[in-house]
Amino acid sequence: MWLGTRHECVGSSQKVSGACQDGVREFAKRRPRLAERLSGVAETLAESWEGLDVDVTAVRLSKNIP
Repeated sequence: MWLGTRHECVGSSQKVSGACQDGVREFAKRRPRLAERLSGVAETLAESWEGLDVDVTAVRLSKNIP
């Protein structure tokens, strides 16, 4: 079964099963950090959109566009 990681699990091989479990553990450790980073990116993006609204309004005012 392909898990979308670097490891491919085939059958019930002890060695392969262990490799897949290691991959899951590694992902579980990184998950909170990934969520935190994504949250920061989303926050930054939202803040940049807020500034964009002001810029669009300023352009409209400077060109007398209602």
